[in-house]
Amino acid sequence: MLSHQRIVSFIFIISIVFSGYSQENAMQNNYSIQSKLIDEKKYQCITETLPSVLQLIPNGKAEIYNPEVNLEKSNFDINQTFSNANWFVADTIYIEKLIPARANCGVKVNKSKLKLELISAQNLTDTAKEAIKKAPKWVRAELENTLSQLIPAKQNVFGKLILDAQDPYIDEVSFCIANSSAVFLASDYCFPQLFLENAVTIYQHDKDLRYVEIIDYGNSATDDDFYSTVKYIKIDKDSNRITIEVPRDIYYWYIVHPKLSDEISTYIFPDIIEYDYTLQNSPHTLNIASPEDGGVFWREFLYTIQDDDPNKPGEKLPKLKEQIADCEIIYNDKSKETSAIKIITKWVNDVMDFNSEYERPHQPVRIYKLHMGRCGEHEDITAAAARACLIPCRGVSSWSTDHVWNEFWDERWWQWEPVNNSMKDNMVYESGWGKKFGSVLARRSDGLLLPVTEAYSVHTCKINVFALDVNNKPIDGAFLLVGMGPQSDLRLDSYATTDAEGKFTLVVGKDNSYWAGMSSSLGNDPSNGVKLLLEKAVEGEEYNFTLKGNKAKQAPNFNKIDTPPDNIEDFKLVFDFEVKGQLANWKNYLDDLQNTFCYGSMSNSSIKFFVTDEPNYEKSTINQRFDACVVQKDVNAFSSEFGVPDDGIWYAFLNNRNTNANFTKVTGRFALYYSELVGVKENIKDLQNHISIYPNPFTTLTKINIEQTERGAISVEVFNQDGQFLKTIAYGCIDAGLHTFIWDGTDYNNNELPTGIYYIKINSSKNISYQKISLIR
Repeated sequence: MLSHQRIVSFIFIISIVFSGYSQENAMQNNYSIQSKLIDEKKYQCITETLPSVLQLIPNGKAEIYNPEVNLEKSNFDINQTFSNANWFVADTIYIEKLIPARANCGVKVNKSKLKLELISAQNLTDTAKEAIKKAPKWVRAELENTLSQLIPAKQNVFGKLILDAQDPYIDEVSFCIANSSAVFLASDYCFPQLFLENAVTIYQHDKDLRYVEIIDYGNSATDDDFYSTVKYIKIDKDSNRITIEVPRDIYYWYIVHPKLSDEISTYIFPDIIEYDYTLQNSPHTLNIASPEDGGVFWREFLYTIQDDDPNKPGEKLPKLKEQIADCEIIYNDKSKETSAIKIITKWVNDVMDFNSEYERPHQPVRIYKLHMGRCGEHEDITAAAARACLIPCRGVSSWSTDHVWNEFWDERWWQWEPVNNSMKDNMVYESGWGKKFGSVLARRSDGLLLPVTEAYSVHTCKINVFALDVNNKPIDGAFLLVGMGPQSDLRLDSYATTDAEGKFTLVVGKDNSYWAGMSSSLGNDPSNGVKLLLEKAVEGEEYNFTLKGNKAKQAPNFNKIDTPPDNIEDFKLVFDFEVKGQLANWKNYLDDLQNTFCYGSMSNSSIKFFVTDEPNYEKSTINQRFDACVVQKDVNAFSSEFGVPDDGIWYAFLNNRNTNANFTKVTGRFALYYSELVGVKENIKDLQNHISIYPNPFTTLTKINIEQTERGAISVEVFNQDGQFLKTIAYGCIDAGLHTFIWDGTDYNNNELPTGIYYIKINSSKNISYQKISLIR
């Protein structure tokens, strides 16, 4: 049996003995099938050939390493003091962004217009920007970064899809677009309407299923952080019928996302062969077809399809929708009551034989039509069937022992392998089958590999591999290829992308030999192949090794200078930021579409911050030496104020040149204030809108009247005196004429605000106005 991930293409020099299992001998010893039927290596391959630098060729031994990592924590103050003059907020920009490696994000101060201009590496169309605003706040940073990698026409296609979507589908559509590879979104294999169909189908199935219910928390009109999840009915170990709620992220990643593993998430014509199995590395794209040409998507197809039984002429295979219609619980620990997990287990065994011929498809639609497969095909169709029935499910792989299976979520992740009628038996492979695991990896829908070895083995250890540059600085975003076994039988075990420390931690089984190779833009180690980490891993131990590049990381080239004079306290900048962490720029090497990336796991990180004038800012963008009057190196939290000097145009910006390949996630704000010394009235004249607020002061409700002279986009928001955002009152496109909006004195969570002074910000396509308003309780 060859596992679904087609690991053969990783091996160019060495040979691998693959082991097989059937339902009859699954608990017995592995057996060799090297001579089975035909040349397996010719027909069992992934769609991508790895570069020669990643071949599993033994090549030296890695160095033991004693890491010293110092990520500075700082909350800095520029030590400027300001008089007690009255200050008024002129403009505020809030950011929650993924800043790409070596990029800047900040603001340009436009004192004449009392505005801040955002500077960002992400260039977006107006349609894309509006779509991001409509999406849930918790997914906006990823959505913005994904859309920014597309050409404008594609940005508009997916932006319009989000803008046209209605509640309750907006969050599901936004999440799936945000967490799809930009390479896929830009390809001809992507049909944008699938994202909406996927969301609508989920809610349609929810109406059918009795053991599960979708719960929507908020909506796009009332709550920036709106989201959905599901709750289930189950029977616990004490035979009690209880309800459990699935965590938000598990719902989106393992029910909602349209991608299961290495297949392309698209429409498939069921009766067409998936790839040319006579050619090595033939792409799995031959049966991709639009809905107009007969293409179908797995979520609805598997739920409703009913083929003729290939083994029983004149009879039909069971229909999943009908089989599960009367089920009332997802799982039972004690009672004999039928559960959804057991129904799906039986359905998979009814529609699938454990066998394979030349074609080894990845698409669940095609797998169903063949009605056969080995562990890889069973893994795929199980995940698809479970998600069609709104059960969180994912695939689990042990490449170095050549087996894959599934997990389902029931308050935690549990082992599940329908082909062997096995569930919630995590130790069956080690204790029952006698497997000696290396890495065991769960796959997130977008391709991220999550170590879960400790869930399947009681005999593990940890290996920390650090990628370092020539100066022993960490290389983030380096690719690690890991092998297991003796030199004579070296097998692919896992691969990974390093974090902010240049580190990836392997959780592996004891007694095995482990190897690793590193490749990055700063050099490879070894130059070709992999180095021995250790010959025999000892249970309970933790090891540290380093692999080194031969180049140095780039760093900003700057001089710290004194702040130019600010003789008039007219303008000041207020900054307040927090680095949420660094997201690995994870490349998927086991995917049917080449060169796809996803957002990896979060790790602690830092960033640099500068304030400088325009000529020096331009130098910083091309990595020339520049002068800066405010310099903060490698901080992860900060807040302060800065008096804008009298002369010149000024920039305040975050600089992510710390990183080599990963993204740094930052939240915070830039706020521009002006003082009463400027002589500008609180109500800045707006050239497009005529505005009145009545009553002012108010106690319960106030009306904001805006006379629009032409059709255009507008937003009405509430801020406090510190420039903190409190609520969006209105957002969208309005026609010319008089419009009235009501504010009830609450924030975005509908909590009553205390007595005080607030500002109503009216932002049109041309101008920004601020109106001072008093609330009296």
